[in-house]
Amino acid sequence: MSRAIIFDAQVLQTPAFNRGMGQYVLSLLNALSRDPDIVNDGDEIIVILSKNEGEESISRIKKLLKGMKVECLPLQTYYDTSHTLEALEHNKGVLDRWINKNELQNAFFIIGSLFQAEIYPIAPTGVQSAAIVYDMIPLQMFEQYSPLMRWEDYLNRYQVLGDMDTLFAISKTTSNDICVYANIDQDRVVNLNGGMASFKEAGRPDILPSKKFILMPTGNDIRKNNLNAIKAFELFRDRTGKDWQLI
Repeated sequence: MSRAIIFDAQVLQTPAFNRGMGQYVLSLLNALSRDPDIVNDGDEIIVILSKNEGEESISRIKKLLKGMKVECLPLQTYYDTSHTLEALEHNKGVLDRWINKNELQNAFFIIGSLFQAEIYPIAPTGVQSAAIVYDMIPLQMFEQYSPLMRWEDYLNRYQVLGDMDTLFAISKTTSNDICVYANIDQDRVVNLNGGMASFKEAGRPDILPSKKFILMPTGNDIRKNNLNAIKAFELFRDRTGKDWQLI
């Protein structure tokens, strides 16, 4: 039996579009649209955006989604209100009315990114729901992050997290952290091994080292966990005896 897969992709309307989360969601959507099981079952993918973000942003995203059905709903964003709980309640009402109008109660609803400050994603009532979780670092590093964020806004989103039927974690580390720091049962968390983006060739093969290496895309930011990554790499070298390079 076919069903709709509704994907809240509002993260593509935030500055995260050009970062890992935005590109992850974009690649995932394009991969889902080509998935044989989804295509053969006749499942429809519907991408949800906020129409409050302007036509230019929406037009750009539609071009990148390669013909997928896009619904633009009057979902509130931070530019409409900074009151998180009110915005979440408003957006839930918008989604509930849209679901009922289109008789999509059998749908599977996925939130592409829950913790972006500019948007207020939430699942509609009565549908199976899931959210992708990238990390729990602000909660783990409260002392460093609380002065830098709208902390109450961040914590209020855990109400939405707890209501999800399934949480997709992008790594085993994130999966473990969800269970420990958000007190979520392990059986509600699915670990996604690896990202969806792929590249056929390196842009500058002439600058690659001659010896074997591990490439770690990162930045100079405490969220990136660089120190532990370097320690893990040293353990890898010590235990395997492999003289690899970390880039």
